[in-house]
Amino acid sequence: MAAPAPALELDRASRSFERQGGPPVHALREVSVEVPAGGTLAVIGRSGSGKSTLLHLAAAIDRPTSGHVLVDGRDTAALDERARTRLRRDTIGLVFQSFHLLPHLSVLENVVLPARIAGDPDAASRARARELLDRVSLADRADDGVDGLSGGERQRVAIGRALLRRPRLLLADEPTGSLDDENARSVADLLFELTRTEGTTLVLATHDASLAARADAVRRLAGGRLVDP
Repeated sequence: MAAPAPALELDRASRSFERQGGPPVHALREVSVEVPAGGTLAVIGRSGSGKSTLLHLAAAIDRPTSGHVLVDGRDTAALDERARTRLRRDTIGLVFQSFHLLPHLSVLENVVLPARIAGDPDAASRARARELLDRVSLADRADDGVDGLSGGERQRVAIGRALLRRPRLLLADEPTGSLDDENARSVADLLFELTRTEGTTLVLATHDASLAARADAVRRLAGGRLVDP
């Protein structure tokens, strides 16, 4: 039996951006890395090292200038915009440093939102959202507005939202970057525990060495290239 495809594979992936009146910016340079299904990878590096560019390619938000990015065995560069949108919707979950919650929606409605966009049955989606809110210790805040939540609570809501549709791949960009030490530890515990129990592959970009050390593998970016951690 053939081995399952990696959840994420970058094969000599590069991304350059044209700059008016100057040479192109090489944000990522021939990066090759594989993340097996159910694995965890931390990508570390200074600001401007290419971490966010790598995550944008992994999320099929952007295409590589050269090389290949495969998500669940599918080459994102070969997909049209509609197919890449479906891939993000059905296969990828995203967690951001700044949460990106909608202030006019309740906690529960924020978590349910991806399912509503996808047209999933409402009753099952709300039940799944309430299950996740219970697991992130926010079941009693389901009907509250998100403006009244702390930063750590908002990030827990964002993690629940990202996991709602059981993505194969979860991408987290500095998920603890805006939190104090206590909340950062709590969110990190939750992130790794939930991805383990959900069977989700986790790729995170972080400046936090203690967070990175919890991943199965750590890779460091410098000047858009992978170097030894």
